[in-house]
Amino acid sequence: MKPVVGVVGDMPEPNEAYEFVPYRRDVPVDAVLSPVEIETPEWLPVVADPRDLKRAIRRWAFTIEEAQDVRGPGTVVWGTLANARLRMGETAVKEGFERSMRIREIRVDGRTVQSAEPGDEVALAFGPVPISLFRKGGVLRPGRPAQIEPKAAPNRDVKEAILAAVGDDPAGRGTAAILKALDRTPQQLGDAFEALKREGRLLGFAGQWINPRAFDQGADRLIEALDMLHARNPAQPSQPVAKVLGAAHLSWSGKPLERILARLVEKGAIARREDEIRRPGFRVKLGDRQRGFLDRVVSLLDESGVNPPNAHELGKRLPAPAQAVSEVLALGEDVGEIVELADGVIFTTQGLLRLRERVRDGAGGRPFTLGEMRDSLGASRRVAVALLERFDAEGFTERQGEKRIVKPT
Repeated sequence: MKPVVGVVGDMPEPNEAYEFVPYRRDVPVDAVLSPVEIETPEWLPVVADPRDLKRAIRRWAFTIEEAQDVRGPGTVVWGTLANARLRMGETAVKEGFERSMRIREIRVDGRTVQSAEPGDEVALAFGPVPISLFRKGGVLRPGRPAQIEPKAAPNRDVKEAILAAVGDDPAGRGTAAILKALDRTPQQLGDAFEALKREGRLLGFAGQWINPRAFDQGADRLIEALDMLHARNPAQPSQPVAKVLGAAHLSWSGKPLERILARLVEKGAIARREDEIRRPGFRVKLGDRQRGFLDRVVSLLDESGVNPPNAHELGKRLPAPAQAVSEVLALGEDVGEIVELADGVIFTTQGLLRLRERVRDGAGGRPFTLGEMRDSLGASRRVAVALLERFDAEGFTERQGEKRIVKPT
């Protein structure tokens, strides 16, 4: 895998040794080529001359802390990354061992990611690799990159034929149907599909291909139907997906539907809980019993401070059956009074806002580590990790190398 270099300003001439891309902070790169000084993480090298790239680009190092044989992922190794960014698709080699091993999955804070940065506590899945290779204290480094033959750009006529076969229906068309219509094999059209995705001319959802304009029309129909159902059922927090699809006259289903809903959730158009969806701004009208039960839960969560009880512990303290607790927590999220973070960590909305201000005041404008924030708040590691994941996602905090900083308001 060639090193990826982010470029500020004019793109240099193509180079077989590097892949050049426009620099953005959200794009994983191994170095930055910039004629002016810019702010980047301290571990990311910045050079002004392409001739300096080879010397500047660092090799990542991964210190092994633990290894286990896990059903499914195979051999999983935990440790800390140093020196440089690690990206999916790379291979690793253990010091003193010549064989390169392909990294099948990267996880940070329990989430699958496309890249990890220095300072991250990382889990690497290698598949069926002998666990005896990974001794505590050992170091993994980049392995030999796979040799990939360059491919010719897909023919324009082929791409136009695919677009014509997909058509303008919001339901789109499956890969098998397109191949049959064009009398081609997956190998013959695979590069053309990927090129159309990169160009933004085609959207792919688990083998279902949709024209972007048609997809937007379908998404608008789904949202209009959802708004209509909310208006008819003001006491119901969310609506079954099948019911909304029926009202919108859409035939999305199966895995493509799952991917489509995930895209709409990511864009903030809908919120989802299992097989039901709702509009993010919709608020239910609570009955007296619902209001009273929710008030008890809110009070318990606020009294618990920075280490709140999980759903099971709430059920013991109320006391209340697990299903009733689950329903009231969902209701609390729907009315905007309760927020559930990663790993089952639950806060009231106001409690989370108070913690944000404590973190801002405690940081005082200085970068801080997860451990420093945890100790400052008096929180458990589980709660601290969940809080930082939420703060990062909201844009309240931002990574700076191994630390984070509260972004100025």
